[in-house]
Amino acid sequence: MLNLKQVQKGNPVTLTISKATQRRFILHKQGLYPAQSWQGKDGVIEAVRSGAVVQVDPLSVVARSHDIALYGRVKDYQPSMLDAASYQDRALFDYGGVVMIHPMEELPYFRPIMARKANEPRWRKLAEEFPDVMRDVYAAVQERGPLSGRDFGGDKRQEGSFRSAKVSGQVLYLLWLSGELMTHSRRGLERLYDLRERIAPPEFQHAATPDEADDFFMRKVFDEVNIVTARSWRNWYAGLVERKVEKSEGLTRLNALVDSGIVTAITLEDDPKTPRYVLTEDLPLLEKFAMPLQTPNEMIFLAPLEIVSTRGRALALFDFEYIWEVY
Repeated sequence: MLNLKQVQKGNPVTLTISKATQRRFILHKQGLYPAQSWQGKDGVIEAVRSGAVVQVDPLSVVARSHDIALYGRVKDYQPSMLDAASYQDRALFDYGGVVMIHPMEELPYFRPIMARKANEPRWRKLAEEFPDVMRDVYAAVQERGPLSGRDFGGDKRQEGSFRSAKVSGQVLYLLWLSGELMTHSRRGLERLYDLRERIAPPEFQHAATPDEADDFFMRKVFDEVNIVTARSWRNWYAGLVERKVEKSEGLTRLNALVDSGIVTAITLEDDPKTPRYVLTEDLPLLEKFAMPLQTPNEMIFLAPLEIVSTRGRALALFDFEYIWEVY
């Protein structure tokens, strides 16, 4: 059961929860407890909008990781549903060095992040070395419509990339990273690129300011990770905003969320000295999951890159050390 305690600073309510409660809560927030919480193509969109973390990966044994992740969350899921939601409805888009699926309405907040990503030294060096290729590749997409890397020839670059050895292929990827191009569709594993203004709906074409983007992603951490420590919040936040976040900045931002009432500190029984943090609006859910849901027996497969079990989380949540031997 939950142990409600009063904390003197600001007198907010904090909770002490068990590891079982933490596990049920996170699985529920990710749409996995009960499993397949959403349904059909609209369910795919709603799952992503609700914070389900879906990482795109090309490897497939039984199925690709993102399809397994969505199968666990969406009843009657088929891979064609993700394609339709992304490439026909334009409700979702993919982005990132680690490619994730995001709601299209978040694109304005990603624009400053895209500019920051494209300004990393290795990409800035590429742009400075090959300005003519940058111009020509963009012009080709502008004139001819959706194109893939194989639609371009050109020289190979000694300083290559696993994505492409050709200068044109690396430039195409850089234009995608910068947000000038977006994923139009896929031909198998191959991405076709088109201009952002021909893909994103007009209402999402604008760019938020860097400060607006930073503020937006402060909360998005909780939508994606659900329960965090100060350290894990800062690390996830730094990944979202694509810049270094010093410990002092992380604490300042997290304390601002607590002081505003958006976030509340809680305690985990197994680790009472390390505060955890959740969205204040989720406190009733934590109380609900102090006891198991009365659900039918069910089994669901977790994807290789599933957020609740990858990157060391399986050990923290399930006391199971999971290692994906792939590279």
